[in-house]
Amino acid sequence: MLVEHTIKYYDENANKFTSRSLEENVDDARERFTKYIANSGAILEAGCGPGRDIDFFLSKGFDVDAFDASFEMCSIARERTGVDVKHKRFDTYDPGNQKFDGIWASASLLHVPYADLASVYKQLISYLENDGVFYASYKYGSEDKISEKSGRLFVHMNEERFKQFINDIPGVQIVELWVSIDTRAHRKEDKWLKAIIRKV
Repeated sequence: MLVEHTIKYYDENANKFTSRSLEENVDDARERFTKYIANSGAILEAGCGPGRDIDFFLSKGFDVDAFDASFEMCSIARERTGVDVKHKRFDTYDPGNQKFDGIWASASLLHVPYADLASVYKQLISYLENDGVFYASYKYGSEDKISEKSGRLFVHMNEERFKQFINDIPGVQIVELWVSIDTRAHRKEDKWLKAIIRKV
């Protein structure tokens, strides 16, 4: 029910969330991520929201596939980017035989219950080429929380918790792990853990 409630929130608040998403500066994370991907490489955005990062990847010449669990977010992303964004959840998306050089999951996997997170990672990693990279970001901390205001689930990660989590995921290694401060005016006190892992 928590996941369904979170999806409903984004459907009902799609325009407001889009405005706030476009305020955020994630240039540092995108530059760190794309330096590991060859020119014209294939990127999957897992949980793309309104398509902010799709635009960036397209502008750099990458081939982009994307999906989101929110119907309204998919509609906005398609209209903004021209990409055929799939209306799928992490557990229902299937790329067929396609493999990706990179997977970008910016502030999306943090809505997956921690108990289900490992299986989602393993599934997504199976879509990567060997040596492909995977970016994810989480609210910083060691305990998961449900927002009193929106009812959304947020999985939190700090360095220790993420390293322990990745140790239980076979075939990957952490290549970058860092903490940043939210750049949005209404979230200036929020910290994020950001990670890039590689399929080995």
